[in-house]
Amino acid sequence: MESDQSISVLYVDGDSARADTVASVLGESGVTTTAARTIAAAEADLQDTSYDLILICDTVPDGSGIGFIQRASKSERTPAYVMIATSPDLSIAVAAMRAGALDVVSTVPHDEFVRTLPVVVANAVNRANLRRQGHDLHTGIVQTDRRFSRALQSSPVPTMLVDTHDTLLMVNQAWRDAIGLSSLIGQSLDDLLALTFTNPPEIKTSLAITADSPNGEATLVVGVRSQTEQEKTWRCHLARLDDPTESGDDPLVVCHGLDITDTMLLEARLRNLSLEDALTGLPNRRSLEDRLPQEVARARRDKTDLAVAMIDIDFFKPYNDRYGHVEGDRCLREVAQAMRAALRRPGDYAARYGGEEFVSILPGVDAEGAREVLESMRRAVERLGIEHDASDAAPVVTISIGYTTLAANASDDPTALIVAADEALFAAKSDGRNRVIGPSGVPEST
Repeated sequence: MESDQSISVLYVDGDSARADTVASVLGESGVTTTAARTIAAAEADLQDTSYDLILICDTVPDGSGIGFIQRASKSERTPAYVMIATSPDLSIAVAAMRAGALDVVSTVPHDEFVRTLPVVVANAVNRANLRRQGHDLHTGIVQTDRRFSRALQSSPVPTMLVDTHDTLLMVNQAWRDAIGLSSLIGQSLDDLLALTFTNPPEIKTSLAITADSPNGEATLVVGVRSQTEQEKTWRCHLARLDDPTESGDDPLVVCHGLDITDTMLLEARLRNLSLEDALTGLPNRRSLEDRLPQEVARARRDKTDLAVAMIDIDFFKPYNDRYGHVEGDRCLREVAQAMRAALRRPGDYAARYGGEEFVSILPGVDAEGAREVLESMRRAVERLGIEHDASDAAPVVTISIGYTTLAANASDDPTALIVAADEALFAAKSDGRNRVIGPSGVPEST
């Protein structure tokens, strides 16, 4: 970094090793650095000494670096402030810029920090001088000194900077890497949005709203295109970097894109696991409690019927006592698989209700149609041929099924359907088990 005269910098940081690194790096560029380990020491120093620039770390032990910038920026003797960010938290960078910092530079990765820091320092001082000379700050950003965006350029988070005239001021390398494009030279804001997002108008509208809104912030989840990978999902945080009511200038808006694709997939997987019975792989009771009200509401809306069945493995406790719990678990898994295979329509549903009890939901079928499906299910389990010499119903594992239909119940209450199906199941078990009984209470098969 070349300079006609030495630049003086006050560096505020409680980490002495990092302070030594900063002094060494800037010293090689002809910058004179004075270190202050605390905010109190820095404020005391500023009473007697003027500096071209204040560098302040975001981890100062005795107070807020943001608050320091806000207080110190009122002094005419200190024209420029830059935040050294040790955390990837983007809210710190946004808050620092709002407080009056001209730039934010990240310490990660270290090599990039060492390379960028002297440029950021010279850039900040130059911009401060331009501002004192009456130059428009934003013109300085776009036309006079394109090094303004060095900190954002080096960020590992995809970042773009725009103004309210839809001028694309900066797109960093992380953004280009994320969408798989080596260069965006000559691209307009509309071009970039079309290349990046699956719904460009949504982002453009959000940028305009953020620029004009009182709080100057917005967050939205959007689909992102990629030239090299499948579609991704980003959580985009938009923040206005200055207040036009105070500065009189057109505001700048920064957009940071955080890739949450893997997070959303993980959340979906965890959500599915929370609705899945670990032993059988069927939906669990929690899933049933979500699904049944939806199916009842859909059937009433579409004026179609709906069948609900309660299913119980016959004499399962004696089976466990006779063959052991390991074999009991295997039996539950095989029975569950056979029941699921018997449900051939996409909307048919079976869940483990608890223990050896299951529930099936059959949308769009009347009592006769339900009987055919459930009888097929009963036969499928019996054909498994799982030995059960402790059963009084058959020499193999069997199931009893009781079912009801929406048409047979006056109430739309899902619980009433479960109760009615359970009563039919009780009748099936009382009548000898290994059978299907419907709303009439008459055995459909044995």
